[in-house]
Amino acid sequence: MEHLLYRFSTKLLRLVLDSKESKPKNRGFMIVALILSVVALCLAVYFYLSIPSPGDNGNKAKAKEVMGLRVSAADMIKVGHFDQGIASLSRALALSPADKLVLMDRAAAHYKNHDYQASLNDYQAVLGQKEEANSIAEDALFGQAMALSALDRNEQAISSLHKLQEKNKHFIRAYQLLGDIYLKGKDSEAAIDAYTQGLRVNAKSPVLYYDRAVAYLRRDMNDQALADMTKAVELDKKSLSLRLKHANLAQKMNKMAVADSDAQEILRIEPDNRSALEWLKKRKIAPLMDAQPKK
Repeated sequence: MEHLLYRFSTKLLRLVLDSKESKPKNRGFMIVALILSVVALCLAVYFYLSIPSPGDNGNKAKAKEVMGLRVSAADMIKVGHFDQGIASLSRALALSPADKLVLMDRAAAHYKNHDYQASLNDYQAVLGQKEEANSIAEDALFGQAMALSALDRNEQAISSLHKLQEKNKHFIRAYQLLGDIYLKGKDSEAAIDAYTQGLRVNAKSPVLYYDRAVAYLRRDMNDQALADMTKAVELDKKSLSLRLKHANLAQKMNKMAVADSDAQEILRIEPDNRSALEWLKKRKIAPLMDAQPKK
């Protein structure tokens, strides 16, 4: 359409110019022809800019199909159908082989499916591309470290995490995973150091406080462990699992008043919690009115 308008406008302009050279008696015709040629030329430009070429339509259709496959894969992976989800993402990659987001999706799916080598391959494929989005590169480095750790290639995993920390010292999960790797390797002192570094960056992370408490327990540093678990439950008051662990540690340390308080807090979160009710019954303490079990 734009090509026809362009040809029409150029013919009109040529006609006007020819008419000027021959000095026509009908000046009105010349003015109308000039206006029509300008309008036709403007329309040609408009259609050229606004209407996509067949190639553009193809690219948009491909991008739409890739997005549809990603959404479909996410739905399947959410319900545990990993093989189908991964197959869907592989079809998306056949359409767009260098798509970092699809590679990241498939890497995460492989990891959840415990295929750590395949997960590592996809993360490394992302890292092998030209770095455009720092957030994707950071997530890929973290994913690579998780896969390496799962494959018991801990030194390489630690190296990957150190690279990530150089890029972004505020990437809190890097400190957590680093501590977990050290703890897995029975280096509780290095684990404590990693968690502590993370807490210097984010002093309000209940996960890091809990993880450091576990590391302290490995070194029989019970008082420090209880202090960290206390901080964790203060930061995440709604976490039943954290409160239960805090209560169990308090009981083991013979901190009865703390264990009693924990039992009441547990019943606030879960009024029918059997272990808390049994503890209070054993201690001959009545549950608080707002923590009474539902009938």
